[in-house]
Amino acid sequence: MCYNNNNNKITGSKMGNRNGSISLEILVAALIVSFFAFFGNIRIKNARTVGQVNNAKILIADTYKKYATISFDKNVIHRVIIDYNIKIIEIFDNIDKKIEEIVLPKEIKYATIYGGIIQDKMNAKITEQGNITPIFSIYIFDNKDIAKYRISLYGFDTLKHLRINIYKNKSDKTANYANIIKFHDSFTEESNKLWEKE
Repeated sequence: MCYNNNNNKITGSKMGNRNGSISLEILVAALIVSFFAFFGNIRIKNARTVGQVNNAKILIADTYKKYATISFDKNVIHRVIIDYNIKIIEIFDNIDKKIEEIVLPKEIKYATIYGGIIQDKMNAKITEQGNITPIFSIYIFDNKDIAKYRISLYGFDTLKHLRINIYKNKSDKTANYANIIKFHDSFTEESNKLWEKE
């Protein structure tokens, strides 16, 4: 039997109400904590994805710049292969000896459209003049499969060097992985104001 401070008997129904109230408070507190943990986890995951997308953009652009410069300075050919399935960049010298391998962030997707299809691998040659052949673009996607960057690699015979244009998606939701071929075929810098050149 339970008694209060005045030695009055407390009935079981009053204790049951009190225990029920405490259980409800614990449940509400647990739900609030779970709610904040869930949305906090989403924010952390999104922030990590933004970091991976930016890191991938830098790795890809810097790799092509680096080997275009080396090819021009040393008058040698390099091959650069991006494997989108295992997410690596491999660089080979003119006798097909691998000289470097760069690991891209694994949790995001990449795509190159060439010949009207999404390529599993893209093989490009950087000439002795620091030019590239063939010319192509690389799309980098976030965790929602929206293309966040388009890196366009151009080779100009008159300029004799590689040119890289990087376009950032400001708010274009149509540039997703499922329809990237259609998007790629219609992309122009002038017509697509939802992208900005960096």
